[in-house]
Amino acid sequence: MMEPSTPCLPAKRMPTVAGQRGMTLIEMIVVLAIIGISASAAVLSLGAGQNGNDQAEARRLMHRIQLGADTAMISGRALALSIAPHSYSFVERGDGASGWKATTLPGLAETLVLPGNTTLSTDAGVMVLPLNGDDGAQGFAINLANGPNHWTINFDGAKARMGVAGPHWPNGGMP
Repeated sequence: MMEPSTPCLPAKRMPTVAGQRGMTLIEMIVVLAIIGISASAAVLSLGAGQNGNDQAEARRLMHRIQLGADTAMISGRALALSIAPHSYSFVERGDGASGWKATTLPGLAETLVLPGNTTLSTDAGVMVLPLNGDDGAQGFAINLANGPNHWTINFDGAKARMGVAGPHWPNGGMP
């Protein structure tokens, strides 16, 4: 006997979920925008070569000196900038002590080490530079140098400014 044939039934389709269909045009545009922003940030972080890095270091130092001076004025603390040939930090007078100690103030507590062959020197060879009038802040100039790149940060006792310096000066100082 012949078996009755079963009619062909269409295959069942599974319901699709939005995440299984692929990417929409809007999703692709968002992904491309994120990639573009990330690439731009990476290119900008590379800077403009070594001269750009030196300038950025000088600008960072200038802003930190201004922050230290403003903090000293507002808080009434005796703050100073302590420099070494390849690093700098901020120090303050201890309670009843005549010497300087590392500060714990936010934004000023860490010692910053300069990259590569970048060096710091002062106009008078002094290594601790007071930032407020009570401790004799009369202003100072700092030279940041790396090969032919030289930047000066001038502090007049109230305001820090940055400028391009000339060639090396004798004894590592400034004119």
